[in-house]
Amino acid sequence: MSNRPTRRLKAGVLALLPLSLFLMILIVSGCSDKAELSFSGDERKAADIIEARGYSIISAAGQSESYELSKEKLNQPPYMTIWSVQETEPDPYIGKTIASYSFVVSGHPLEQMYAASADHSSEYEIHINVLLSDGEVIAGYSYPVKKDNAALMGGVYSLDGKTQEELTGLSYSEWFAQWKNKYSE
Repeated sequence: MSNRPTRRLKAGVLALLPLSLFLMILIVSGCSDKAELSFSGDERKAADIIEARGYSIISAAGQSESYELSKEKLNQPPYMTIWSVQETEPDPYIGKTIASYSFVVSGHPLEQMYAASADHSSEYEIHINVLLSDGEVIAGYSYPVKKDNAALMGGVYSLDGKTQEELTGLSYSEWFAQWKNKYSE
């Protein structure tokens, strides 16, 4: 009897060994995008807030917007909606420049909420925007986005995924009446 089939099998396995070893090294090293992320300045401050809350940053889009906050803006979408989910009142920042830094995160409460929803089969990602004024973090908000068509899956939530009703204890109509009374010009 010949050992030829056994020798061929051993030769085939040995030929795959370098490829297998390379793949194992890649898997063990993680090859994560997080290792490639680096932040500086205001973006670092925004990233620090996210990480301090225990969320992992998957990607960052840098500064997504800069605007001067005014009463007029506070009565327009999307600013009214964004400021409706803040624990910080906008009053001290009226007349100041607001810079928004955007991130995609994991480990956020909205992941569990949307995984349990009727649309749990769709792929989505959680976005967080952190707001800064004069180089200081002042607020932020989160929202789910479908990956396949980049459509917003729900409303805007606080940094930690709370609704306006949860934060204020008011129904939307009660909150809206107070908001309009305070910020209408």
